[in-house]
Amino acid sequence: MEQTSFLYQYPIWVSGLLFQAVLLAALGIGFLIGRQILKSKKTRVHRSRSDVVLTGMFALLGLILAFTYAFSLSRADARKQAVMEEVNAIDTAFLRADMAPEPVRQELKTLLLEYEKTRVISNDDLKDRATLRLSLKRSLEIQGKLWPTALKSIAAGSSAGPTEISILHSINAVLDAHTRRVVNGFDQLPTAVLMLMLMIASGALGIAGYNSGVAGHEDRWGLRVLSLLLAIVMVLIIDFDRSHAGFVRVDQQPLIDSINSMESQLKPTG
Repeated sequence: MEQTSFLYQYPIWVSGLLFQAVLLAALGIGFLIGRQILKSKKTRVHRSRSDVVLTGMFALLGLILAFTYAFSLSRADARKQAVMEEVNAIDTAFLRADMAPEPVRQELKTLLLEYEKTRVISNDDLKDRATLRLSLKRSLEIQGKLWPTALKSIAAGSSAGPTEISILHSINAVLDAHTRRVVNGFDQLPTAVLMLMLMIASGALGIAGYNSGVAGHEDRWGLRVLSLLLAIVMVLIIDFDRSHAGFVRVDQQPLIDSINSMESQLKPTG
């Protein structure tokens, strides 16, 4: 799957610098325009109009930041839940494989162990899209062997009884968990939403800088701090969408713990 925005293709600090540069540029341009209006001595009319616009711009900015933050946070939670669901599905399939006759039992449990190892996304897998695709390809290759191996439990038995059906159902749950995790992992904010958020923030700061210029004083430190805080919030929103490569990462320890448990159970029969 392709990522939806070019902002996700670069380190998170690059996005932060880009946001901060755009916001500071908007603030500076607004201030310069305000100074020009001040020189024309028409400040009262322009100031009163800009105050109304500024209030509306910051209200709109607060609204879109709140919605995008909540939306990104909910998707981050969905990714964590998808990992837990996958761990539970693989563990259940591994336990139900004990009901399969030999040699299907050992083959199925070994495949499940190897499959779960491919589900742990390492930092090396995140270096570029090609490496990530290769990691997913290895996972799909093993996944393609799970269902045929599970069907062997029916071929080895006299008929498809409750035991065989429960094994097939657990394998099907493993396959479904893969789909949910991939969809949640690559679900990101559209570029249009990110650009709209940046545009509204730039407009609000531009008008605030304009008001500062019209007022006749260059008290922009507070606005610069505000621009920094806005850039940090927008970076955090993007970071929620970078589930494995950003600061806010999906914890994969449950997968690692499950792998260790499965390995310890396979040792006596290995």
